[in-house]
Formats: sequence, structure tokens, C-alpha cells
Amino acid sequence: MENNVESSCEKLGCGFILLKNYITLTDQVEIVNLCQELGLGLHGFEERIPDGEKLGLHSMLLGPKWYSFGYPLNMVPDKILSLAKSSIQDSQPHLNLKDEISSMCPDHCIVKFYTNTAPLALHEEPDDWCSIKTKPVVSIFIGDTTEFFYGNSRNVNDEDKALLESGDVLILDRNFGDIFLGLHRIIPNSAPLPILKKCMLKPGLLNLSFREFREF
Repeated sequence: MENNVESSCEKLGCGFILLKNYITLTDQVEIVNLCQELGLGLHGFEERIPDGEKLGLHSMLLGPKWYSFGYPLNMVPDKILSLAKSSIQDSQPHLNLKDEISSMCPDHCIVKFYTNTAPLALHEEPDDWCSIKTKPVVSIFIGDTTEFFYGNSRNVNDEDKALLESGDVLILDRNFGDIFLGLHRIIPNSAPLPILKKCMLKPGLLNLSFREFREF
């Protein structure tokens, strides 16, 4: 079970690089199965309920250095880490970090699952424990297609947008100032049928965002 469409690399605005059809269908199924297994265990998926209202979002933290939570978490599976690292290498010609790229080691991951009714409002990317403005951030998308908005303001009408499909990888480069981004909507019934047949992926979008931990 492999992709019928060749992958491609596209440089977007605000320091984003889009790898289309990068994750094969076989690897997508394996990622879903790994996340489902981890999500059912200790420190697995938790529902996000901001201000007492369900958002339709479940999230899970993977990585060894989430000190603020006071307990060890699941490690990021080697298979998933290798895909994140290879995506950085393959996008290297478009990155500003060419001299430092070989030292990039994305050892932490935030796994999120959005239902079809859970848009993510425009928000500013922070520069906290993770190295967002000094190292690339890698984001893998699996499941239904989503409309992704990004730009330098909170006004949706002024933002650029891109369709992110199952198997796409989005990489955020460094030093591009304040960036606002969000998922405008998730398109129902747009996930590849081979994935739905091979694993128990529910309607919605699975997103894995990789960062390298940085101590201050």
C-alpha cells in the first residue's frame, strides 16, 4: 500500500515549507496504530475542555523532559522520529538553518486529534520550552484534509492559506517574527480510503508536532 502521487516540496510564506504526499500510506497507518496504542495507555490522550466547553480536541504529550508535569511520559516511537528527521533533511535546500540542520534532534512531540467540528482559532506560536524560533518545527497531518491559515496578523481575511492533506508535512523555519496560525476547518470524509480500511481512524485530523527540547 503506497502513494500513487509523487511527493513534492513547496516553500510557503512566513517560513513554512510544505512537503506534499510525503508520508506513505503504509507509514500513515503505522503512525495511527502507534498513536492509538499510546493513547489508550497511561498518560495517553486527554480531552481538551477550555472554559468548560468541549472543543472536540484530544491531545497527548510524548517525550522525556516535560518537567512541569511531574511524571515521566511516553517516549516518541523511533519510527515516527525517523520520519520527522528525514523530512527535515529532505527540506534542507529550502531552510535557513542549513549549517545547523544536521544537529536538529526532534525528541518531543505533541499529538493532537481534532474532530470535524473543532476549528482552531488563530493563535500566536509561543517560544517557550520548545525551540520554535531557533530550530525547525515539524508537523505531520493524517486523516481528513484541513484548511490551514497563517500570517502575521489575527485577521483571517489577511491570512494566507493552504490545504493540508493526509500524508503532508509542514515545517516551520526560524526567525520569521510573530506568526499567527490556525486550522480554519476540517473537510469531512476526505481521508484516504486505504487508511480508513487499514486502521480504526475516526473522522477528523491527527496532527503530530515535533520539537527539540531546549533548556534555558
